[in-house]
Amino acid sequence: MRPRIYGTETEYALHYRTGGESSETWDEEELARHFEEGASLIGEAAQEVVAPAAGEFLGNGGRFYLDRGGHPEYATPECSSVFDLVAHEQAGDRLMLEIARKAQARLRREGRPATLSVFKNNADFHGNSYGSHENYLVTPRASDRLETLIPFLATRQVFAGTGKVSVPGRSGDVAYQVSQRADFFGCVFNDRASGERGIIHTRKREVHQPGENRRLHIIVGDSNLSEAAMALKIGSTGLVLRVLEEGRIEGLPQLCSPVDALKMVSRDPGQRLEIQGKRAGRTALEIQSAYLERVQRTLGRGKLNGEETRVLEVWSRMLEGLSRVRFSPKAGILEDDPGDVRRQVDWVLKLWVLSRADAEGTGDGGCAGSARRRQIDLRYHDLDPRKSIFARCRELGLTDRVVEEADVQRARVDPPRNTRAWTRGVLIRDMVERKVEVRVATWDRLRLGGTGRGAECTPFFASCGRRAPPVDVKLDDPFDAEDPARRPEVREFIAAWEGGGSDV
Repeated sequence: MRPRIYGTETEYALHYRTGGESSETWDEEELARHFEEGASLIGEAAQEVVAPAAGEFLGNGGRFYLDRGGHPEYATPECSSVFDLVAHEQAGDRLMLEIARKAQARLRREGRPATLSVFKNNADFHGNSYGSHENYLVTPRASDRLETLIPFLATRQVFAGTGKVSVPGRSGDVAYQVSQRADFFGCVFNDRASGERGIIHTRKREVHQPGENRRLHIIVGDSNLSEAAMALKIGSTGLVLRVLEEGRIEGLPQLCSPVDALKMVSRDPGQRLEIQGKRAGRTALEIQSAYLERVQRTLGRGKLNGEETRVLEVWSRMLEGLSRVRFSPKAGILEDDPGDVRRQVDWVLKLWVLSRADAEGTGDGGCAGSARRRQIDLRYHDLDPRKSIFARCRELGLTDRVVEEADVQRARVDPPRNTRAWTRGVLIRDMVERKVEVRVATWDRLRLGGTGRGAECTPFFASCGRRAPPVDVKLDDPFDAEDPARRPEVREFIAAWEGGGSDV
């Protein structure tokens, strides 16, 4: 198999508040109304920010849209590098922040006493959850044995979870959980992304050329702010998929009850989980170590590229560091982190901040569900760097970066150069510059319009009356990174548009 392709989809949370009202007492109807107003503002502001674009698809190869329920969502372009993906996911965060600022500026211009905030998290304190989805290109062999991934996916939250202050009555007797999403899953496999969610989403296992490779859609992860956690979540999953594709996955621990285990690890990662055919249980770290060792034995003899080697080293160090972390789930306090794991793991860093607030007398002494702790939790995920606790930690040098800021800024504009995102993104930018209508219905199909007018056009095209025969551009191969100008159908369209087209 050629280098793997990765992608993520991030749903952002909106908080729209008018005047001096507090959202603490909103009922479901009020919550829905405020969310709808916020989503409407974001949708309008996006029209001013995301150009060049063809509908929901952007010139950097990604996609921005309002998902079902009104959540703004950014999907990265297809990436063949884990670290490219990290840069592109953060580019989506920057785009979302830019749109939110544009919406807030509009409120100020109109004299409306309201604030609009955007958060990159996965659960609110009203019992709602929204997604952070991952996509992997896998071989048919891997697609047929996905059940072997479940123990890995259920336990990787020990380094990929973003942490959550528990809500009284919903999380047992713990004040803090490792994962924001774990409580919202009711089965192992399902074709739904809401309701009774499955750890692996089966609805989107469509076939991709070449070799009839398939898309694996995972919806069980949290939305990371830590670059290191983001990279390790995606990179370690890619390595385990390689082992599965080589037929070397057998014999690893299998959970008796994966959904229960998912929730148990979130509440206390030190608990022993029941294993099929074994009397003694295994902890989440022990299961992760079993997968790590299998990857090392299967792929450790010259089979890894430089990026995979880097991910493997981080994974090994991470598990060792996590083994020395001490915290009290019931009190919600970090007791010891001798390896400074908080520099790379969101849930540990957030817990460190909460524990410091408690020690300074500003966190209500660790009381489960206290308003102050919930506020700190939410502020950790705020995309606005002026209010974000995570952004402040980064500014103070308390978190590790794995990509350069220049990479993130470049990803905001440019698509990856070694997947079909390059062809799609360059086409969108080129055609917008030429005032050509571009319609992108799916990730693998574009239509270069026969006219500069049309329902899909922005006002930018209103003055253009040029015509040419429309052409469809197919991007069936996810690795198709050809210069669009070399494609015969594109050359012919441009020639007709610039030379033989007629004005209307």
